[in-house]
Amino acid sequence: MTRCTSCGFIEENNHSLICEALRNRGLPNETGPEFPVKDLPSCCQCGSLIRSHIVWFGESLWPDPLQKHR
Repeated sequence: MTRCTSCGFIEENNHSLICEALRNRGLPNETGPEFPVKDLPSCCQCGSLIRSHIVWFGESLWPDPLQKHR
């Protein structure tokens, strides 16, 4: 599942490899090269960047799931 970083659209994404832009780039490096935004996966609704639809350590949960369980 992926989630848009701008509009929040969530979808099962089987057509765009999330890490394709990282192929053959070597180990992570904070001072590494910048990636052109056009090479990164984008939202089919608004064109913004997408990310994995998970909660990263330190992030807050989205409001909707929290409201459903109160």
